[in-house]
Amino acid sequence: MSEPLRITFILPGYPSVPIGGFRVVYQYANELVNRGHHVSVVHAGDLRQHPGIRGIRPWPKRWVARFRLLRDSRFPRPVKWQHVDRRVKMIYLDQEPISSKVPSGDVVVATSWETAEYVAEYPASVGQKFYLIQHLETWSGQLDRILATWQMPLHLIVIAGWLLDEAKKAGRGDAVHIPNGLDHDRFYLSDDPRKRPFSVLTMYHPWAWKGFDDALGVILKLHESHPQVPVTVFGAYPRPASLPAWVRYVENPAQEQLRALYNQHAVFLHASWREGWALPPAEAMACGAVFIGTDSLGCRDYAIHGVNALLSPPRAIDALWEHLRRVQDDPKLRWQLAEQGLQDIKRFTWSHSATLFEEHLMKGINRSLPLES
Repeated sequence: MSEPLRITFILPGYPSVPIGGFRVVYQYANELVNRGHHVSVVHAGDLRQHPGIRGIRPWPKRWVARFRLLRDSRFPRPVKWQHVDRRVKMIYLDQEPISSKVPSGDVVVATSWETAEYVAEYPASVGQKFYLIQHLETWSGQLDRILATWQMPLHLIVIAGWLLDEAKKAGRGDAVHIPNGLDHDRFYLSDDPRKRPFSVLTMYHPWAWKGFDDALGVILKLHESHPQVPVTVFGAYPRPASLPAWVRYVENPAQEQLRALYNQHAVFLHASWREGWALPPAEAMACGAVFIGTDSLGCRDYAIHGVNALLSPPRAIDALWEHLRRVQDDPKLRWQLAEQGLQDIKRFTWSHSATLFEEHLMKGINRSLPLES
């Protein structure tokens, strides 16, 4: 039987709010420790690619920020929005993720373009180098610099089919596609879709490309024609000022509360312009809500227009509104899409994704998988 691997993930920051890419890493960490591996997750306190604390002016505010970082690195708060197995070693740095601060091991995994630049410089003692690509991260860097990290001597793992296509265009035909999974023990059906009154749930994020303003435009159209339809918005941030008073807002819901929200609503509306692998629509489908949204690329692994979802081009508010009207006017179509989505999403599990992930790590370091006991 092979020895367990010592695996280190490098995250580009702290988990102060729910972040989809962080959730993916924590899920893999949970699965891998369940398989007997030793897993550490390193959270960077600073990154050379961004000003960070160094860019804070005036200096008293910079000192306060530095004190908070030192405090949080030594007395970290538990991650409330995602279960993390106690066996996962959570490391919080008060500085950059330089190699001397990273455990030695068999495998080290970059999880963003910033951390890839660090991992590429690590010595062999840190482990064989992998790169989990979860998006084309142009919100935090220039495209040329991001794509340059894809050319580094790292084993590439992409989470979505469209990212695999991008990797091939970049000359990385060796990249491996491992789709995300879902935690079906936490996101599951509890309320019959046929018995739900027509209602809409959507998500708020302040970044423009997340498409909340487009979703809001659709919601306003809905309220104008059907003011009795309940609308709920959730998000990790305080209630946006642009949200009308008649919209219910749930700030930073726990996973149990989020599951209840998905189950209470007939429709999940998602208007993002581009996603890596969109988790919220998949979670909603697992809870029986109909996914009405944009073809953000990141939903193509699981959403098929007219089969288990209704998709429109990003930023096409009128098309998104028309799809919402269709499922409102045709309950049978709504139930059909919900039931098909519920069945289709079941094939995405973290157990299966972790098996593929583990196999790829073993292959990368030329070791065989442990035999079943």
